[in-house]
Amino acid sequence: MSPASEDRPFRVLKFGGTSVTGLPKVEVLAGVVAERARTHRPVVVVSAFSGVTDALGRALEVAALGGDWAPLVEELHGRHERAVDELVAPDDALHAVVTERFEEVGRLLQGVALVREWTPRVRDAVLSTGETLSARILAAALGERGVPARPVPPGAWLPTDGAFGSAEPDLAATAETLSEALPSFDGVPVVPGFIGASREGETTTLGRGGSDLSAAVLGVCLPGDRVEIWTDVDGVLTADPRIVGEAETLARMSFDELLELAHWGAKVVQPAAARLLRARGVPLEIRNTADPNALGTGVDAQSGTGEEHPVRALASRSHATLLHLDAPGVEDPAALTARALEALRQHRIEVIMMTQGSSEAAVCVLVPDSARDAARRALDEAFHLERLTGRVDAVRAEEGCTVVTVVGDGMRRRVGISGRVFGVLGHHGVNVRAIAQGASERNISVVVTGEQGPLAVRAIHQAFFAPRPRAAEVWVAGVGRVGETLLDQLAERAEHQRLRVVGIGRSRVALLAPDGVDLTAWRDAVEGADDPPESLVETAVSSAHHPRIFVDCTASPEVPRHYRRLLESGVSVVAANKVGFAGPVEDWRGLRESARVGASAYYETTVGAGLPVLRTVADLVDTGDRVLRLEGVLSGTLGYLCDQVMQGAVFSEAVREAHGLGYTEPHPADDLSGMDVARKLVILARSAGLELELGDIEVASLLPGEADVPLEEFWSTLPRLDDGMEARRAEAAAEGRRLVYMGTVDEDGARVGLETVGPEHPCAGLRGSENLVLVVSERYRETPLVVRGPGAGPQVTAAGVFADILRARAEAQEVPVPLPDA
Repeated sequence: MSPASEDRPFRVLKFGGTSVTGLPKVEVLAGVVAERARTHRPVVVVSAFSGVTDALGRALEVAALGGDWAPLVEELHGRHERAVDELVAPDDALHAVVTERFEEVGRLLQGVALVREWTPRVRDAVLSTGETLSARILAAALGERGVPARPVPPGAWLPTDGAFGSAEPDLAATAETLSEALPSFDGVPVVPGFIGASREGETTTLGRGGSDLSAAVLGVCLPGDRVEIWTDVDGVLTADPRIVGEAETLARMSFDELLELAHWGAKVVQPAAARLLRARGVPLEIRNTADPNALGTGVDAQSGTGEEHPVRALASRSHATLLHLDAPGVEDPAALTARALEALRQHRIEVIMMTQGSSEAAVCVLVPDSARDAARRALDEAFHLERLTGRVDAVRAEEGCTVVTVVGDGMRRRVGISGRVFGVLGHHGVNVRAIAQGASERNISVVVTGEQGPLAVRAIHQAFFAPRPRAAEVWVAGVGRVGETLLDQLAERAEHQRLRVVGIGRSRVALLAPDGVDLTAWRDAVEGADDPPESLVETAVSSAHHPRIFVDCTASPEVPRHYRRLLESGVSVVAANKVGFAGPVEDWRGLRESARVGASAYYETTVGAGLPVLRTVADLVDTGDRVLRLEGVLSGTLGYLCDQVMQGAVFSEAVREAHGLGYTEPHPADDLSGMDVARKLVILARSAGLELELGDIEVASLLPGEADVPLEEFWSTLPRLDDGMEARRAEAAAEGRRLVYMGTVDEDGARVGLETVGPEHPCAGLRGSENLVLVVSERYRETPLVVRGPGAGPQVTAAGVFADILRARAEAQEVPVPLPDA
């Protein structure tokens, strides 16, 4: 370096494999080095071209097996020759260096092939090829771009202890070497990363990610004012962008946080390099060669999260096996754990995580899937005698697990972070297999199944990093009269109520819109949809959003089959569909159990449309009352028909009018059969704590059996009922009574049918499509509780569904999910 540069601080710039591969990246590299040279004395550390070291490792393995390693070497040779031609003007000398190096690699591999094994010395000699050549080529490329540069001989500036494969840098010797070499060095040094040299001058390598360590060693021995690591990401992100597309770059973080993330799977910087920089107080910057103007992430000892933002980022590590060692006959849990860990250590098996309960002799350890069998054998051997005597059970293994870790310095000073993590996982139906919190209290780790790993990451990230307040995601199944009316109501109020409809389904197709459906034109959008109908449930289950609400406006028996899965996955279910709640008692119990462990179900509109019937009855029971009798008009359709007939209308004409008004089901026979009322009575009774079955109800249908026919035939045969209905009307009127289609549950059983009531009965005053539910209970024995109001029509039913959606959103948001600024 020239004397004029002596008053400027050093700056170590390390460029990774993706940052030195290809002309565009090298142009960026040259620009960055030239920019730093204006204010600093840059020292450049380079990795091998992307993929080269791995390819050399494969060539070694092929040679040791006696295979044909030559094509692999020829391909690498050609790749470096092409790099010279692409990055540097015609340079025969540089081509000769490349050829000579690969000829040496060939001789080494030929020797490996002869003896069918390699020594650590030979392996380091082969694997160091990539960095050796990239430093030579990039130094020449920098020179041609106006940045005078010279390659440093491999290992010359990084003395090590001579341990091949994982050499330890000698910091004192490195500092002495640099003090001797730099004063007379002319130009920008380009140092091959990953490579050191023993005291005898033999090539050594620093282990996986060793180029980062090379940069850190130079950064602390120069000393430099900071180390810059240039890679293919903007810096450290809040989560893996392959899992969380909206992950954000962190501007600042502490070395402690970075090391936690690195251990748990975020391989941005080699941990040994970060530890060295932390120990010597040298800051680190992580930058992106694809976007050199991005600020990247700055790392130092003081930039950790505070109480205001306690969680900094998430890391995840998949392909892990959870090993369970239970020892019912061992009295000292601590000794059990110590022996287990020592057995794994002796076999050099990485332990990712360990957890132990103090109340029992049992320990769980998480190891890589690749080490599963070896770890199991190690534990079996260590506890062989105890297994023979039954004091220790056989090791159980759960493979394919993922560990998800929440990291932040501020977690130590913020109460409730772990509760919030587990709350959001529970709300999304994620089953936690094991948990651990670091002694530093800056990490919380949970082990989940590999299948649920991405969902867990997305759910936690959404909870901690998404902007607030957030809209609930809503999926709507069914676009019949109620469904379409609901969507029109949502079009007016969804944004105001923080709701975003992301899916609409009908019988044969679904519309999926992760960013939200334009509800002003939802009909056209549904017409052009082509997603399969089952995707509506699948996207609701897999979404990491919170809250999530699935709305069933169908009359289908298929959709309710998915309720339990939705609930257990943390998706609230809002239903106007009676089928799922009036089925067998066992299914009803299953739904209640799913709602207890997952999200909640809301189905107020299944009885009484928009009337507060089910909540009112359930509240009585929940507060200790006992229901003695339930009765009332539960069908707005049949209530309307009875009222019309009592006013002198012809029955069949009244049915046609009710159908036109949207009061009936798509096929009016579903109303006239009485089964719709029977289902409502079952649901009402169950809300009162009575486990009534549909088959327990005596149903008196208004239809003869042969009337259960296709819709067109139904309309043609319906007038046959007119004379009978007129006769019943006349008889009731002669007695001063009214016809009502009533459902009743009392100590004598349950029944549904056409009855007459006198003027003293609350149902006698019903008009139009009004519903009425009468409740006699211990508290309301003398004066029954009555709920009365409109009980049919798409407008009131859709409004009731809308109200349930709002209730689901509000109650789901009570789950303790933290605000970023809380």
